[in-house]
Amino acid sequence: MADELEKGLTTLELTVRARKCLILRGGIKSIKALLGKTSEDLLEIKGFGRTSLRQVKDKLAKHGWALKDDSLA
Repeated sequence: MADELEKGLTTLELTVRARKCLILRGGIKSIKALLGKTSEDLLEIKGFGRTSLRQVKDKLAKHGWALKDDSLA
């Protein structure tokens, strides 16, 4: 599982807009880094809105992961 977390965000198959916002504007390059963020952290990234946030949460949930402030329990 640790290897999966070190993979780049392309693994999640996000839209180009969401991925570019996370990488270029947010400096988030790995799944591990993404999991350490809260929804609020992501919404503070310029150009990253609620639609992108919903997409990220959905993609993470498919892998059994969640953002720092979310719980799948």
